[in-house]
Amino acid sequence: MEKLVINPFLPINKTDKLLIGSAAKDFVYELLSLGVNPIFTGGENALKPPLCGHIDMLVNHYGNNLFYIDKSQIMVFNELSTLGIKVFEISDLISNSYPNDVKLNCVRIGKNLICNIKCVSKDIIKKSKLDGLNIINVKQGYTKCSTLIANQNAVITDDETVYSALKLNHFDVLFVKKGSIALPGFNYGFIGGCGGLISKDEMIFFGNIKTHDSYNNIKAFLDNYKIDMISLSNKSLLDIGSIIPFTECEDKL
Repeated sequence: MEKLVINPFLPINKTDKLLIGSAAKDFVYELLSLGVNPIFTGGENALKPPLCGHIDMLVNHYGNNLFYIDKSQIMVFNELSTLGIKVFEISDLISNSYPNDVKLNCVRIGKNLICNIKCVSKDIIKKSKLDGLNIINVKQGYTKCSTLIANQNAVITDDETVYSALKLNHFDVLFVKKGSIALPGFNYGFIGGCGGLISKDEMIFFGNIKTHDSYNNIKAFLDNYKIDMISLSNKSLLDIGSIIPFTECEDKL
């Protein structure tokens, strides 16, 4: 049996299904071998490769049974709607140029929304204010890309503005170096785009986490929270645009 993941990016039990972009298509076997069923985004969108295959550019898990999506994500809409999940198409138009490409690239952690207010969809900002969330404004528009979530109070980031803002809001934050993660067509990828939790104590990485320049610090940080690291290959880390766990196994009796 499965149940919905209520808190974005924070499954408690083993993830059963996750949304993922086509940039991760080469990792299907590895995900299935872990008992995780990937649901890939589909449909033409306004973004260019490789960002057109990144889930964090096209879908936002707001939490509490609510997702926001780009108009191109008909497959995601149908998949989530069949489970009774509320899915809303944002009124903003996503295009290939920054900042119009990051309308959905924000992240909710508990009662906090981390985003660049100037860039993110006005629909998400409006909803966050109605819900009384603490909106943490950062300069980085690629907010979710830059944020790897360990739990509701612990985050790894490779962006200085995200680091500073979260420290001010009493998060435990590990700052890591850029440059160890590949992103075709760009100088480097982001830490939040190369991994994610598949249960409260398991974090997967698309590539070998040991190839990251800050590996020892990452390991110590996650060890402190009793989170095991699972590398999905022996190659260098790859920014595949994050993962969005949306169902998890029921609690064990």
